[in-house]
Amino acid sequence: MKKLMGVLLAAVVMVASVVPAFAAGINADEKAILDNLKSGVTVAGTTLNIPADYITQAENYLNTVDVTAEQAKEINSYINSAKEAVVAGGTADLSKLSNTVKSSVVDFASKAAAVLDLKLTYNSSTKVVKIVDAEGKVVFDKTVPVKTTGMDVNTTGMLVVATAVVGVIAAGFVCTKKLKLAKEA
Repeated sequence: MKKLMGVLLAAVVMVASVVPAFAAGINADEKAILDNLKSGVTVAGTTLNIPADYITQAENYLNTVDVTAEQAKEINSYINSAKEAVVAGGTADLSKLSNTVKSSVVDFASKAAAVLDLKLTYNSSTKVVKIVDAEGKVVFDKTVPVKTTGMDVNTTGMLVVATAVVGVIAAGFVCTKKLKLAKEA
């Protein structure tokens, strides 16, 4: 009976000490930010949207933090200001926006990131946007993709095949020599 009570007590302690480890999830304030990002902006009759993979990266980050209503309000005001700057730029072709407009959009995005203690950097020559947290961990990275040209070569596989071919040729040569010597004897 004592053993049974000991096992039951151990089971109760074990179950009571388990702490669920769930992600923070998306709260209503974070959803408001994501909805604002997803809504896009209409310029000269054309709706411009942030690419889906950018939204996904933002959502993945927001899943790990808890944004307050005040933070969401401030972030959304910066998003709206960036949208207004794009509209004021007067063109749906983002490459034709003036450097002043592009600079103000980057400035608003940097301020929005700073609300969550994030640092946004933008390299205008390489068109690379990166956002890191306070510990330096990358939470968003948009790099220019490198297109592969030419053939994709697996050098290790080629080396193995070449070695096997040379081995088969050498074995054939040795066997032919031995067969010829056997016939002569």
